[in-house]
Amino acid sequence: KDGTHNITIAGNLTMHGVVQVRSIPGTIIIKGETLVFDSKFNIMLVDHKIEVPSVVGAKIAEKIDVTIHSDLAPAKSK
Repeated sequence: KDGTHNITIAGNLTMHGVVQVRSIPGTIIIKGETLVFDSKFNIMLVDHKIEVPSVVGAKIAEKIDVTIHSDLAPAKSK
């Protein structure tokens, strides 16, 4: 149905070879056959065993912000 809808996507998020089951909130905008998905969420580095070298440790946050913007369209028939 056309419009803007709040959704939650559930699945596996893999970063640096570490898999975590996540539920990620987002917004999907439907206009005809076009879908646009937007989401912003945080990831803790420790959750994905991402080690920050001590030389830059003070400059990198322990929690990083992730932004997703995806323009989706139906697959074309062959």
